[in-house]
Amino acid sequence: VTPEYGPTFLTEALTLAEQISSDTANGRRPSVPCYVVILTDGLATDVQEYVTQARLMQWRGVRMMGVGIGSSVSHTDLITLSSNIDDVFSPDNDDMLNTILKETSHQDCNDCSLRSDCDVIFLVDITQTGQELASVSRTMREISSFFSLGMNKARIGLMTFASNVSNQFSLTTHTDHNTLYPALSKFPRLEDASDIVNALRHVRNFGFAPSNGGRFDSRKIVVMYSTGNWSDFGTLQSELKNLTSDGYRLFSVVTSYDEVKVNTLMNHFEPTYGIINAMTADSKSSLKTFAAEAMYEICDKDIFTKRAI
Repeated sequence: VTPEYGPTFLTEALTLAEQISSDTANGRRPSVPCYVVILTDGLATDVQEYVTQARLMQWRGVRMMGVGIGSSVSHTDLITLSSNIDDVFSPDNDDMLNTILKETSHQDCNDCSLRSDCDVIFLVDITQTGQELASVSRTMREISSFFSLGMNKARIGLMTFASNVSNQFSLTTHTDHNTLYPALSKFPRLEDASDIVNALRHVRNFGFAPSNGGRFDSRKIVVMYSTGNWSDFGTLQSELKNLTSDGYRLFSVVTSYDEVKVNTLMNHFEPTYGIINAMTADSKSSLKTFAAEAMYEICDKDIFTKRAI
């Protein structure tokens, strides 16, 4: 694959994908499921046309899955393109592969299991403006709605930071949404410096520890809200890479209209798939990306060896 520059016309690509996947001369079998996986940033030129083509393919029984790649991912467009809101995936893990493996396996196959146990930490910079913090509260409640709370399901905790980090409540404090939602609105605003690197280290060292309600083998998700007033980019990106290499899922939700702040967040946060702009007109759609994180398939590492036998 070699890079090309210029506008992206996704309709033509989808049309060709349908032709190839529906043609028996290309090996298509009418009696088996058909999947089309689109690797794109969602930022195509022909939006209306490709949405129509995608809907037509879905109507014909093609399962559409979107994988967000590139330096700037439009989650809203990926969701529009895909068959379901939880059919949008990051390129940095095996979620999509495991989903397809599970769905295409024999009904008696037990090589894969559906999981919903997630430990989620909201990490909030409380030096943001009052308007930004109001958006933080709103989006945290929206994101939380995609997770079922319970012993073997999701646990949600909240940490706030300025120059220091405060643990507002642990992963086991709230066991239902009725008490969780009000708690996601109760944190102070501070006039202080903001140390994002210290906050991320605190999350890695303490946020998911058993003493804070963390579980050993659960999925671990960090949802970060920051002012974007960053200076030591090298140290920050090193810390983000440490978290990613340790298996944490990282997201940064943008809640500012300040163009300078937004550009800093977009240019220096990693992974780029994890950047979600909540200040657009269709922000509720983009937040649905978290639905794919709430339920996930785990398959045996040697699944292909087993199936070969």
